[in-house]
Amino acid sequence: MSINQNRIIRSKNRVVEVTAAPGSGKTYTLIRRAVHLLATVPAEQILVLSFSNASVREIRQRMRAMSTDSTTGAEISNVTVQTAHAFAKGLIKQKSVLSEKRAIKLLARSIKAVQKDCKKGVLWPDVSTSQMQRRLTQLEELLEQQNIRLVLNFMSVVQASRKKVSESVTGKFDKLAGYVKVLCAIRNKYSAIKKAKGDIDYGDMLVQAVKAIEGGASIPFTHILVDEYQDCSAAQTHLLTLLANLDGRSLMVFGDSCQGIYGFAGANYTALSGVLDDVRQLSLPVSRRLTSQTAALASAVAQLEDDQAIQTTSAGKMPALVCDDTLDSQTKHIVRDIQKLIAGGTPTAQIAVLARTKALLHPVEQSLLALDVQTDRMGHTRHRKHVLAVLRLVRIVERLAVSKSKVKPERLHKALPSVTADDARWKKETLNLAKVGRMPSLESRYKGCAAVYLRLNGGVRKDADLRADVNRWLPKCRDYKDARSMRAAIKAMMAEEVVTGTIHAAKGREWDHVLIVGATDGLLPIHFATDDIAISQERNMLYVAITRARKNVRLYHAPTVNARSGKLFESASRFLDEPAVRKTLKVEKLTG
Repeated sequence: MSINQNRIIRSKNRVVEVTAAPGSGKTYTLIRRAVHLLATVPAEQILVLSFSNASVREIRQRMRAMSTDSTTGAEISNVTVQTAHAFAKGLIKQKSVLSEKRAIKLLARSIKAVQKDCKKGVLWPDVSTSQMQRRLTQLEELLEQQNIRLVLNFMSVVQASRKKVSESVTGKFDKLAGYVKVLCAIRNKYSAIKKAKGDIDYGDMLVQAVKAIEGGASIPFTHILVDEYQDCSAAQTHLLTLLANLDGRSLMVFGDSCQGIYGFAGANYTALSGVLDDVRQLSLPVSRRLTSQTAALASAVAQLEDDQAIQTTSAGKMPALVCDDTLDSQTKHIVRDIQKLIAGGTPTAQIAVLARTKALLHPVEQSLLALDVQTDRMGHTRHRKHVLAVLRLVRIVERLAVSKSKVKPERLHKALPSVTADDARWKKETLNLAKVGRMPSLESRYKGCAAVYLRLNGGVRKDADLRADVNRWLPKCRDYKDARSMRAAIKAMMAEEVVTGTIHAAKGREWDHVLIVGATDGLLPIHFATDDIAISQERNMLYVAITRARKNVRLYHAPTVNARSGKLFESASRFLDEPAVRKTLKVEKLTG
């Protein structure tokens, strides 16, 4: 245990903010702090808060893993570990919270109520006819399916950030910039309808918890420990401030402001000293995860001063920026680098390919699959059972084509015992399957059977993950002559997989080798990040991606055309073009 860790664990200060470098043992230190408190404090008086279900699960898992041979080991399992929202829900004793589906219905009802008030002249009676018509048109636009979820998300962020509507239409909400007046009216109506029905959403939970504390609610916890403090929204920070100001309470928070990447959800890091008095600042500056070369790159990207730079105890390779002239050559070189790592003995599960957006991952996943290397997309459940089920259908139509027999619904039922669909759907898909047998190639037969399988499972558009999981095997069909040979090959594929995912999904995880795709200006930072706060969040995004690596980091840049805007992004990320960062990078310029 380091001197810094021991100082934190045994601290007698009432309010402490711990600044922790990536891989510095932050969660370990938090748990040891809880163990230290248990010597004098009942477990029922200790509360551990975090701001995601994933981090809560990790803390609970680590606590369970502690030895139960001692009294402390047994007691640690009685410490309460919750998300901030779960704590708030328990405090206000709310039985249920609006689901997204119900919230969208209420929001749609609110928008329609605002429309009605406009037409009656109750709302905005002094505006011109043309202005009123414009606002009615905007309300109609916000009711569209592709917009109403964005509005619901926006409402949650406004509540969490405790900002005005006009201050929140930035970043991912740029699309709503011209809708401020109608959004204010919708928000007021939505709040009124929720209140009348006695409903609350996740944003309301924090607001009501604050009111409960201010109203004298009984709080059994005397010691509050907070993990991932940088992910706090303004509402969550306010909640912690109220708890800390109660008599006889202590508060200790752990975080790294450079890892704050949830601004889109209302998170906004505020130093604890900015909201509370007599805050003791402590640190965990030494990373046991990063090499000195990776730490130097991360520190430069984050623009840390020398006295704030990440310290390490090990050395490794210098990170590389690989610059290609096309996306195809970039994909080829990423796959080549992965093959070299695997050939050198690196377990596939210790290789991660990360990107700012999901779209950048698809070409890499497809190319790896063509080489019989599977990928495990974080946040997506992939099952080979789906591709095997589709190939079972292909096998049926191939056999029937030879025997010139007809497909019967009973045969389809038997092939897919776990699928539930009505009789009419089974009959219709039996007819569709009969047409597939006449298709000349395995690829075309697979495509036809995949469509049948998706429709039997609720529709081609119902489950995007299932659709992607089935369709990603389509190019692989070109390597085999029939379904039988492809099924055998898939069953024989290696069990371990290369990890892929967005940087957001990678938060809190680590691998030996991290390959970052799309280190291109317009992709990272993303092109719609325009204000200083949004750019700062994007910088943090790159920092988080880099600091996932235990041994080595490689970044990849290639000119990219944005599918939606049609813009060509030609330059490497501006975050990598800074002089201090260039000193920490080896640049490789490749072609073809």
